Amino acid sequence: MSGAGGGQGGPDAVAPAGPDAGPSGESRVPARPRETLEAFFEAENGRDWEAYAGFLHPDVAWTVAGRTVAGREDYVRAVRAAYAGSDARFRVHQSIESADGRVVATLLVDSEGRRSLDVFELSGGVVVREWEFLLGAGPDWDGEAVPAA
Repeated sequence: MSGAGGGQGGPDAVAPAGPDAGPSGESRVPARPRETLEAFFEAENGRDWEAYAGFLHPDVAWTVAGRTVAGREDYVRAVRAAYAGSDARFRVHQSIESADGRVVATLLVDSEGRRSLDVFELSGGVVVREWEFLLGAGPDWDGEAVPAA
């Protein structure tokens, strides 16, 4: 992670103050990129859109299906719309972090067995860029689907 010691520090480390810093000036998200994304995914699965937005840089960009959504508000709006009327949940099947901690690639699988490869760029404890590749369920998938809540 840029500016946060490359994800180093103890388990309770926090990122430097960012756009969503708390009253003490510390970011409300963990300093380690994988931990940040775990909490981000937990907020998404729990449909806690306020917490979810706190993991996004104000100028975040998300590219999916040939379309780029720019800005935190539009990003959250698009994700909320995608989940409208759905109780789908997902889990991280695998995640790989770059040596410098700025990029994390994740293979996600949802409650219907659909997969996506999501590549996140983080800075200052928040997501600044996401590239999402929808992979579908596919005949080669041998992972377990996540049961709907």
